[in-house]
Amino acid sequence: MYDRRSGGAPDETALVTAAQTGDQAALDVLVDRYLPLLYNIVGRALDGSHEVDDVVQETLFRVVDRLRELRDPAAFRSWTVAIAMRLVRDRWRSRQTESAGFGRDPEAQLDAADPGADFVDLTILRLELTDQRRETALATRWLDEEDRELLALWWLEAAGELTRADLVAALGLSPGHASVRIQRMKAQLETARTVVRAIQAVPRCQEFAALARRWDGRPASAWRKLFARHVRDCVTCAVHREGLVPAERLLVGLGLVPVPALLATRIAGAGHVSAAASKAATTATASGPTRAASHGRRAVKHGRTARRVALHGSAKVVAAVLVVATVAVGTVYAATRPAPTNTSATITVATKAPATTARAKLTPSATHSVSPSPAKASSASHSASPVAAGGCDRTAGSSPVVRTTTVDVGVSVTGYGSQADTDPLPMAIAATPSGTSWLAWLGTNGNVYLGKLDCADHLVGTPTSFTGIDLEDVAADANGGVLLLTRKGNCHDGPLCGGTSSPCNTMWMIRFDNSGREVWEQQVTNLTSSRGGYDDGANFVWWYQHHGRLAYDGTDYAAYFADAITVQNGSCVDIHEGDRMQVVGPTGNLLSGHGSFGLGCSHSWDTHIVWDPRAGRFVMVCATDNGCRIAQPATYQTVATGTCDGTLFGGDIVLSSNAGYWVGWSQGGHARLDHFSTGSSDKTVETAADTSHPHLVTYGGRMLLAWGSGSEIAAQVYNSGTGATVGGRFTIDVPDNAYMSFKAYPDGSAAYAAAGSTSTSIVVARVMPMS
Repeated sequence: MYDRRSGGAPDETALVTAAQTGDQAALDVLVDRYLPLLYNIVGRALDGSHEVDDVVQETLFRVVDRLRELRDPAAFRSWTVAIAMRLVRDRWRSRQTESAGFGRDPEAQLDAADPGADFVDLTILRLELTDQRRETALATRWLDEEDRELLALWWLEAAGELTRADLVAALGLSPGHASVRIQRMKAQLETARTVVRAIQAVPRCQEFAALARRWDGRPASAWRKLFARHVRDCVTCAVHREGLVPAERLLVGLGLVPVPALLATRIAGAGHVSAAASKAATTATASGPTRAASHGRRAVKHGRTARRVALHGSAKVVAAVLVVATVAVGTVYAATRPAPTNTSATITVATKAPATTARAKLTPSATHSVSPSPAKASSASHSASPVAAGGCDRTAGSSPVVRTTTVDVGVSVTGYGSQADTDPLPMAIAATPSGTSWLAWLGTNGNVYLGKLDCADHLVGTPTSFTGIDLEDVAADANGGVLLLTRKGNCHDGPLCGGTSSPCNTMWMIRFDNSGREVWEQQVTNLTSSRGGYDDGANFVWWYQHHGRLAYDGTDYAAYFADAITVQNGSCVDIHEGDRMQVVGPTGNLLSGHGSFGLGCSHSWDTHIVWDPRAGRFVMVCATDNGCRIAQPATYQTVATGTCDGTLFGGDIVLSSNAGYWVGWSQGGHARLDHFSTGSSDKTVETAADTSHPHLVTYGGRMLLAWGSGSEIAAQVYNSGTGATVGGRFTIDVPDNAYMSFKAYPDGSAAYAAAGSTSTSIVVARVMPMS
């Protein structure tokens, strides 16, 4: 007999076999495990109608009632899901149509929804989804019923809760037929997402608004097709087809929606309920009369199924997988279900007390959390509190002192290569407000890794990893930070008007929390499943000059990076290389304005950006072959004039201690510093640095110029107001890379991540503060 008190994760086949012989503890565990999964399948398939609770409970009753009839215990999951889907289809055939009502105003519609009755709204309200996930949840209402059924299963397959074999068995189709139906469903979902965007657009396209005036506000197949046809053919609405993150990435991040505590209590209602579940149910009822009444109106219906389950001994079912406890200052969402391999889910606590609404809001924070060692199951936890500023006490000296620390990261790191503009960036470092660091590096296995460093630049905790073929930059704030990285994309067919083919990759901004786990991700190029790099209007990252940089304004992150655009030219397409700046808000949504642009410098081969709090704007410089100069991309104004001899290289940009900015750049193997404000340089400093690739970084109240010199890095401090040298030249005993940057720290130090002496090590070179 299975003893629940022994803990562990018993083999499911053994559990089923034990339950078939009358083992009540084993049966309890099975029902416990499958309640959240069934609630999510049925909830999505029935679009959150009031029948969800009934169907879930009826499913569990049939599972318990017919368990002894199951011949193959290993098929329990598929068998259970198939029972749920048959009951869903029965409800479709028997019920009168109950529309959730999209509404003319999506926000007003959400406000009017009963969170206890509408599964989609429950998903949105409890998880506070980022924009594209929210759009996807709303788009499910526009799917045909059979596609909603399929989406309910595929969604959980994408999240690792079901296997393809489970899905095929539940549908009763061949694997090939199931794959075809999935592709069609995904296409319909993507179309529905563009419809949602068009409806929510402010302001709406005038032609679309005129079309929508005849619409009754209810999602329907005919209106989906009509709206989608307009979006496809309208130049104004074409923007709604851009930047659609593949649904797989969005759905994986959602995980399971919590089982209502009262539903779990009802299923366990004939016996004893755990103290945790009871407390959650009581608190949820106290959170507001609307929700309590919503559940109370349906309470009478649930007694029959609860009694039936109790007759089979399942009187100890606990909502142990997901418990929601609503409290006055926010909501704590404790998730204890095992995460998929290499994945862990963290939900942060929103502590802002609601002023005009009883709804508690949560922020999802699902991530690829990968250790260099074999993956292990992780459980959710609350985000770590930001460390107070000033946590690192680094002693300032009268002159620069260099400290180097070797960090063994445990996995192979991509090497420096030839340091050409086609080579990937191996590593990057970012300063937190407390003075600690985030260290990012590109592995040799198609992943970008992220680890946290303490004040002594030692690795702490377990690194996480994210899919990526190139690392661009990492930046940090008090709540985590952002990675900028490149992923593989598709070119489609073209054809090119001339030149040779090249990869068509995508650029992504990945937000992570203080545990290094992903909060959201946003593509800042515009490739989708329907738009490849060789399709007209595409923005993508191609084979040369694919580097980029990040900047943070205290709320939003800006990514400035090299970018290629595709333009139709008769029967073929031309590719033009330039650069692009995109700003992403705190919830992962792309923002217009803020100095962003789709195309800046022509043939840009380096990009640098800084936030200026004095002017309240992002400031950028590039090196461009359009006039062979250092320029500001937003206005395309010349900062410094170069020559077209193939040696022009643009370096970093820093704030001057007075008004304006300094930029380090080189021509003919010699580095210069130029001061500028909004136009051309008003001061040039000829440095003693013979280099083609200078680095410039804020260094306390000064600035530090660094450059490769043999096997080391040479450095010189400068006054950031006058440009005068401060002290003498010194060396940093690490190898230089042309495209990597030093980073400034709040204590006045500066750090640089460099290749170590082994394939699994990185050296952090820190120039200690200067008094």
